[in-house]
Amino acid sequence: MEPLKKLFILDDDEMMCLFLDQHFNNDFDVSFFTSEDECSKALAVETPDFIIIDYNLEKMNGLDFYEANQQFLDGTEKIFLSSQSNLTVIFEIINSHVGKYVVKDENMLECLRCLFTGDIEAYESLL
Repeated sequence: MEPLKKLFILDDDEMMCLFLDQHFNNDFDVSFFTSEDECSKALAVETPDFIIIDYNLEKMNGLDFYEANQQFLDGTEKIFLSSQSNLTVIFEIINSHVGKYVVKDENMLECLRCLFTGDIEAYESLL
């Protein structure tokens, strides 16, 4: 049997980490982190296949976290997650060409599943 792909989740809201872990732990080898420092240390040791980065972190925003750790994220699919529906933030992520953006709403889990399977057309239809 093929080993599970590795998924890192970085969100300063532990309940969100637990929620996502519960939904995806059958499909992925999930590690979640509630602090930027913990996640950075883990990235120095292991490169995940996917990383979900909350946009509004405790010490910095998600793009700043990416910039500080990009040397460890080559080849990793990056997904920025936020409750912000602020168009400025969304366009900042889209224009950075770093990763995809998912809003924490009723479509969040389905959007994430589409991104994990590479179904970009279905993902875009949910936006």
